[in-house]
Amino acid sequence: MSLGVNAGTLLCLSLPANATPIKTLATNPMTSPLHLKYRPQTLADLVGQPMTKICLTNAVQTQTIAPAYLFHGTRGTGKTSTARILAKSLNCSSYDAPTLTPCGTCSSCRSIETSSSLDVTEIDAASNGGVDSARELVQNIAFAPLGGRYRVVILDECHNLTKPAQDALLKCIEEPPPKTVFILCTTEVHKVLVTIASRCLSFEFARVGRKDIADHLQTIADTENIPVTPDALRAITQLCGGSLRDALQLLAKSALLGATQIRDSDVYALAGVVHQTELVALIQSIRDKNIVGLLQQSRSLVDSGTRPRQLYEALLTVFRDVLIRQHSPDPDLLTSYVPSKHLDKLATTWSGDQVQQGLFTLHEAESQLRDRTNEQAWLEVMLINLSTSLSSQLPASTQPTVAPAKPNPTPPTIDPAALWQRVLNNAQPKTEAKLRKHVRFVAFNPKTNVVTLEVDPSYETTLSNNLEKMTEMVSKAAEREVTLKLKVPVLV
Repeated sequence: MSLGVNAGTLLCLSLPANATPIKTLATNPMTSPLHLKYRPQTLADLVGQPMTKICLTNAVQTQTIAPAYLFHGTRGTGKTSTARILAKSLNCSSYDAPTLTPCGTCSSCRSIETSSSLDVTEIDAASNGGVDSARELVQNIAFAPLGGRYRVVILDECHNLTKPAQDALLKCIEEPPPKTVFILCTTEVHKVLVTIASRCLSFEFARVGRKDIADHLQTIADTENIPVTPDALRAITQLCGGSLRDALQLLAKSALLGATQIRDSDVYALAGVVHQTELVALIQSIRDKNIVGLLQQSRSLVDSGTRPRQLYEALLTVFRDVLIRQHSPDPDLLTSYVPSKHLDKLATTWSGDQVQQGLFTLHEAESQLRDRTNEQAWLEVMLINLSTSLSSQLPASTQPTVAPAKPNPTPPTIDPAALWQRVLNNAQPKTEAKLRKHVRFVAFNPKTNVVTLEVDPSYETTLSNNLEKMTEMVSKAAEREVTLKLKVPVLV
């Protein structure tokens, strides 16, 4: 069976201050890639995975070795490196039993490091994921270990195994031959059959914490005499996304600049990320609704090599941090590389609703930037929409105070006799004569504004037909809206 070795597997180690780098897979340590030169060599060297370290350490100490392990998590968190460490711990020939400190110099340790061990088989499932390879593996592991204590099978990127291949391995993983250990490593555990995963002792490798990465990079920088500033290390930890391998690669690229002092601006330039000065200027144009300046700045960034998607992600991070800043003063919760003083200013300039609207605008633009070929055009549309949506309303701190409406003054008291006299005076002479003859004012209720009139039966129909006009006449005289109530006397 052909063996696949992923030489770029992430390394997670915590190098002691007095330790010397271990030369691994290289004859000239000065020219070795950092991510290979500083591979962890023992379980104690692992960093960022405390629970996994404790469990595997106790398993080796008590020799409680499971028949199958499943190491899963994001890239660059030490899955394959841990699998190799466990294999060396189980088979180091310098000790009479499994050990936590494999020597790294015996024939067993050296053959595992060079992937030439007869007892430790490391298979790249990406190129050996078929059912035939799985059946061949099942046949080969039936034999007892040749020189070591355990037969160890490391299946790297095991999610690439086809379903028939996983089915072929199912029984063997559940009940392997004596002294046989399977170690499955994957970044996509959801693609591993549940029947396989349930038969393994599963360990999740979380993203490495920023402080752990920064401390580790500082140790390496001191050892390798890389003149990196604390701000540059902070930039690396922000950009690597919890992947120590990515952090080591970025540190190695920064060292190739040959600068007397590596700054954060150098790191951002190497990673193709918008520099904080340019990003702050862009945010200010959005805040000030400077559409012309906004378009000029975005086009300048794109022309200089910044991808629209990178600019989108930078803006998303800033808006997220502004929202966090409005609710929490803890700077450790912030993840963007914009200085806190600018975030504080934005947090007081924009209201919470405006920041939420900005995040909603960015969310709507994500699919447009992802699925379209003309990304720059959609980027400019997004920036204009963003500026417009944030300027459409004033923040809560600057909204003008609206004085409470003054209550309507209490209408003056009306004398019923005077009210009716004003109605008669405002009426046409012919109408006034009929009102005097057939209509009499009875009562006025100031609470309900109801005016009661007594009407002769002979004039009731005429007045009812002109009730709207009569109501208007009385309301004008009373200087308020009134309701007329007609009362017809009963004839005896």
